[in-house]
Amino acid sequence: MPIITKLVAQGKHPDRANLYLDGEFFCAISKITAVQNRLRVGMEIEEGRLREIVFESDKEGAFGYALQYIAQYAPTVRQMRDKLYAKGYGAQVVSYVIDKAQSYGYLNDAEWARSYVALSAGVKGERRLRADMAAKGIRAADADQALEGMTFAEGALELARKHARGQDLQDPKYRAKLSRYLAYRGFGWDEIGDCIRVLEREAKDDVLR
Repeated sequence: MPIITKLVAQGKHPDRANLYLDGEFFCAISKITAVQNRLRVGMEIEEGRLREIVFESDKEGAFGYALQYIAQYAPTVRQMRDKLYAKGYGAQVVSYVIDKAQSYGYLNDAEWARSYVALSAGVKGERRLRADMAAKGIRAADADQALEGMTFAEGALELARKHARGQDLQDPKYRAKLSRYLAYRGFGWDEIGDCIRVLEREAKDDVLR
């Protein structure tokens, strides 16, 4: 039967400890749970029983923490999972919390993607939005659905107008700078070219007035 060989307090979370079985890291556990179950170095314990102790101890506390985090930050599933792991919770507890939060509708990546696109479409192009969503763990299918029917030309033009105020559009260096700015925002080269042409036309119209 495995033996608990080490119980070491975590530096970032002093209320939790890392537990080692037979010299190898096994799981993180709350100090209260360790005391309540009289876990100590040198104690023999079955892995299944230890997992059960940790799961029953951590699952509701982890869920409560997740609810607070969701209310404050509205994370994606990946962000919430990463945060739970960073807090020292084990895989079984993390899976339980994620599944429960999703079943209640507290975590919904498809809805998160729709909200993100709606809020950001005016200042970011499709490429940037897709990259941002992928970095936060949004599936391609959810990103596609959120972007369906969206157009970005108007947002690109408004950003270009603001950037170009007081600038000389005939200056190749400035045109290159504006193009890089819009590209960084995630707009396509066709959209960027259209913006520059519109700005040039507007500048000529101003001169003729």
